[in-house]
Amino acid sequence: ALDWLDKPRRRIEDEDDDGTDTDLRIAALEALGRKDEAQAVRWRHFERFLSADHLRAYLKRLPDFEDFEAEQKALDVAAAHKQAARGLAFFIEWRALDRADRLVRERLAALDGRLEHAAARWDPRPAVGVVMAAAGYPGAVRAGDVIDGLDGDFGADARLFHSGTRFAA
Repeated sequence: ALDWLDKPRRRIEDEDDDGTDTDLRIAALEALGRKDEAQAVRWRHFERFLSADHLRAYLKRLPDFEDFEAEQKALDVAAAHKQAARGLAFFIEWRALDRADRLVRERLAALDGRLEHAAARWDPRPAVGVVMAAAGYPGAVRAGDVIDGLDGDFGADARLFHSGTRFAA
């Protein structure tokens, strides 16, 4: 399989690569027990195309506690990517909205006029949004109320955003 993947043939343009060849190469390397090489291929594909799927697979296979540092490095790679629109799409898919905001502010000129060419990819997983307001909102609100239950385990994919609140020590 690796020999076939290495043969010269017509390839998909970089900006349209769907990762099929990469996934085949990773599967072949994994089947041969060459896990470090498979990890290197995942990372290279992420760096080149900012593939959230390949980054997730890469992080999932790291030893405990190495994933956080690697994720931070990946976010920096995405912020510096030569295609600002691709970086923005990655941050939105990764739900790193603070980084998306910073990227737009820092690279607005690079994004200007190019977003209409970015393909939107929607996450097929279910999502729920809950909005809570303090007593008296939108008028005079009562401050200091406690919101309980936000420290629970909601699963690895759960994201909690809050605004106008603070965590009690």
